[in-house]
Amino acid sequence: MKRLLIFLFLIIFLNLLADWNPGDPAKWVQYPDTTNTGLDVSIMPFRTLADDFQCNEYGPIKQIHIWVSFYQDIVPEDLPFFFLAICSDIPANESSTGYSMPGTPIWSVYDPYYTMINYADNLEEGWYDPWEPIYDPEGDSMCFQINFGHFDAPFIQEGGAAAPIIYWLTVAVDPFTGGEIGWKTSLDHWNDDAVWDYSEFRQNWQELIYPVNHPLGGESIDLAFVIEGEEELPIELSSFSAIFGGGSPTLFWTTQSETNNIGWNVYRSESEDLQDCFQINNDLIPGAGTVSTPTDYEYTDEYEVEPTLTYWYWIESVNNLGYTETYGPISLTIPEDGYDPIPPDILDNARLYNTPNPFNPGTTIMFEIDTEEPITGKIRIYDIKGDLVRDLYTGVIPENGVTWDSLDDHGRKVPSGVYIYKLTTDRGNYSKKMVLAK
Repeated sequence: MKRLLIFLFLIIFLNLLADWNPGDPAKWVQYPDTTNTGLDVSIMPFRTLADDFQCNEYGPIKQIHIWVSFYQDIVPEDLPFFFLAICSDIPANESSTGYSMPGTPIWSVYDPYYTMINYADNLEEGWYDPWEPIYDPEGDSMCFQINFGHFDAPFIQEGGAAAPIIYWLTVAVDPFTGGEIGWKTSLDHWNDDAVWDYSEFRQNWQELIYPVNHPLGGESIDLAFVIEGEEELPIELSSFSAIFGGGSPTLFWTTQSETNNIGWNVYRSESEDLQDCFQINNDLIPGAGTVSTPTDYEYTDEYEVEPTLTYWYWIESVNNLGYTETYGPISLTIPEDGYDPIPPDILDNARLYNTPNPFNPGTTIMFEIDTEEPITGKIRIYDIKGDLVRDLYTGVIPENGVTWDSLDDHGRKVPSGVYIYKLTTDRGNYSKKMVLAK
């Protein structure tokens, strides 16, 4: 019955935890050694094994994969509970032992979700217990891949390619009966040796070296594991435009997703050559960080512009490591004599606005004015080029506003972007900008 329950458990979670296969994306990879030199290092209860890795990519850890075997291929009915931890690094030159080792635990999880799949059969693998020490050249013939994931609080790697950081992955198991489990070695050697500890507080780390009667006797042992990260969300720019209104150029841009974006810079030039541009924002425009939903931005160019001249604009994203990416250019020609096709915002006792803004798919245009008399007017929607999109409403402006469903005069859905709505009345003409975000 226990074996059946375990089998059903694995079937359920196989749909939740993906297997990792060679060639799949990963933050760190050390393949298992399944040749005739392959070895499993015993990870019996209270014993901890650890190996170091380098973070070349910032971000959360999605899954951890290790490879294991069971001594003499005896798989216990009650599979063990694992304890995973990621620790800081104590370099060899700062260690009293002369070799590097795990430092302070900075992330840990007890009894994480995992699935176990058969990875390879008909092997001739050795078995090594560094505590005894005992080496059995015919320790097992089957290798299993264990996939850990669905962490409640994933570990967030810092550093990245610009400033790599070394971490240690440590693995231990709770007491269990019916077999012995070992962590598979790897021929992908990096940095210093893997280590093991049998002390209660894991302060007695010892190097792992192949036993003398092994084909690789005396060489460094590395352990097989993969660190898999969350899928990165690129900065996907869905719109970038500019209008001249209120006496100044205003830029609008919308992102569909962002990754570690701390902010934006804006550049302007009188030519299409990026080398001729200059930065027009004094402070970094705050970004949205890491999001998978649309984000709208607006920035007004406060530098002087001249009528009839054309200006080119670029925007630059800056991530948390200081890397930048530039988008553009777009161009904007200032109207002759500085004529402003979009009247400035109302400065009298009238108020025109829309809610929500940004919106998708509909928004309600509201007009408030300090009078008891009904106001008759016409509301039209324009795109940022000034072309008429929708002749929306003519008549007495209702108190509850007029709703636009983001359709044009032909009943077609308009694309996301910046739109202008204008209200023409016998008391004056008013206009505002709004953003349709998809």
